[in-house]
Amino acid sequence: MMARRRVTEVVPADEAAIVSALCTQIGVLRDRMTTEVSWHVLEQHFYEALRGRRTLSAAVVIAWADAGHPAADRAVRRYGAEILDQHREGELLAQARAQIVKILLRPFVPFPQGRHVVANLMRDLWLPAVIWWVANGLDIPPTRSRTTTAPSAAYFVSRALHKCGMPLSEKRLNQLYWERGKVAKELEASMPLVPTSALTVR
Repeated sequence: MMARRRVTEVVPADEAAIVSALCTQIGVLRDRMTTEVSWHVLEQHFYEALRGRRTLSAAVVIAWADAGHPAADRAVRRYGAEILDQHREGELLAQARAQIVKILLRPFVPFPQGRHVVANLMRDLWLPAVIWWVANGLDIPPTRSRTTTAPSAAYFVSRALHKCGMPLSEKRLNQLYWERGKVAKELEASMPLVPTSALTVR
């Protein structure tokens, strides 16, 4: 038995105008939602922590790199190479210097294949924000129930994504919006567990 197609009551001309406007915005954002960018953003965050520009401890980043986290590994390599190039290794504490050198001398840690929270990190942050923006701009609900025929913001975003070659169902967008507050927790849960002793840099 075939599933009934969901009915959405919207004027075709209105939908076309909204979808067209969204496609313009998605065209600007789509290059910021890739897996490569997601990993780079996390690497940059760790790099800034190593430079003392984040509340995250540099010892934590080094411990994560030592445990094999790809973004932390690349951040430590970048920071370590910068320190060595500038002959500033004397600024580092002995244990941190030894850990960084060890990381620099080993092979790169590859990015994991398949499903990983970081793979869609920027997408899962951007799309709920787009849904919120559409909902506020059009004064419509962000999501809707299965029995509601009036369109939601997630409906229009889904239609625009399909038109732009990035197919995501309205159901999936609803889920991303409802679970937008869980992204940070999922990212934290994906980080390697490190012993407390590794966080005491001498």
